[in-house]
Amino acid sequence: MSERAPYSRVYWSVMDDPKFDGIRENARHLGSWLLLLIVADMAYPAPAFVPSTVPKASLRVLTECGLIDAMSGGRFRVHGLASERGSRSDTGRNASASRWQSVRNAKPILDKQSIDETRRDEHTREGLPNLDRPAIAVLEERTGELASQAGERQLSEYDRLVGRHGLVAVTAAFDGVSNGKPMTARQLVWAAMKVLEPFVDPKSVAQSERAEEQDAAHRRRVAATQRELRALREVGS
Repeated sequence: MSERAPYSRVYWSVMDDPKFDGIRENARHLGSWLLLLIVADMAYPAPAFVPSTVPKASLRVLTECGLIDAMSGGRFRVHGLASERGSRSDTGRNASASRWQSVRNAKPILDKQSIDETRRDEHTREGLPNLDRPAIAVLEERTGELASQAGERQLSEYDRLVGRHGLVAVTAAFDGVSNGKPMTARQLVWAAMKVLEPFVDPKSVAQSERAEEQDAAHRRRVAATQRELRALREVGS
């Protein structure tokens, strides 16, 4: 197969990864996982819809063992796919990408350690320079989800907030609006924007500017009157 042809990777380590216990021995479950992987890869970065040909029993088992994230509306995600796609798109083929391709060191795309190791580089490639490891950890701890599951617009605004106000201020805003309760990335980011960058009514700004102009005009009139009075007194003297 050509290197440029579309493909989905399945690592050999699925044969001994404990997450696949009970899956690899069941042709229906394993086939369902492979089909879901291909569909998710085709839909990336958006979540995919569960094909009607996937048995409900297989979908339930795959979700319970942590290989699949079931979402509302019949949608789903595959664990680790974002990191795999980020590694695949790295044209430089650095050491991290080589590790993904090595048979000896290969790990399934669901390996959390590999996700953690590539997460910062993934966001940097996407043009989010302020989303370093501490910033990503803040978002994930407060949402309970991987940062890669947040929308591109939310991540972009989060990156901008951190760059403009600093991670400490953004974290404080997150904690203030969430009050210790889990919130989605969208809820956190937009709420933090309201706290850190409160909206100013343009009408209020215009009214304030007009008031300042009127005060300045009044001061000019008073000053002119005072000059005239001084001139009259000098003439009378």
